[in-house]
Amino acid sequence: SKLVRSARDCPVVVAVSAKAPASRTERLMQAGCNVVEFPTKNGRTDMNQVLHFLGTVGATNVLVEGGGKVLGTLFDAGQVDEVLAFVGPKVVGGKGASPVLGDGVDRIGDALRLESPTTRRLGDTILLRGRVRR
Repeated sequence: SKLVRSARDCPVVVAVSAKAPASRTERLMQAGCNVVEFPTKNGRTDMNQVLHFLGTVGATNVLVEGGGKVLGTLFDAGQVDEVLAFVGPKVVGGKGASPVLGDGVDRIGDALRLESPTTRRLGDTILLRGRVRR
């Protein structure tokens, strides 16, 4: 990925669990990534431990490029301050098609809202950006 290729210029931390294949973690480390193993909680990497670690190394801004479960865990824990969502011209549909999984909310009135959201067109993709209203 472009992110991994930039690891020698800009720090990239890859959070893994003990289940991460050694061949993949070795390739990431050879590319300059800081691969850190974290404990699991409910079968998933404990994101609170990851965020604590990032704080101890002085990270003040964190870009999370994760799957729906990782994003859902962070949203459920109230750990998301800003959203940058790329929306492409494809409709996937089906179970688990949401980019944010996790517990979510039961009522749309309880959903998180973005403050002063902006949009930007990038080719045929739309970037939606906004800070999470607390």
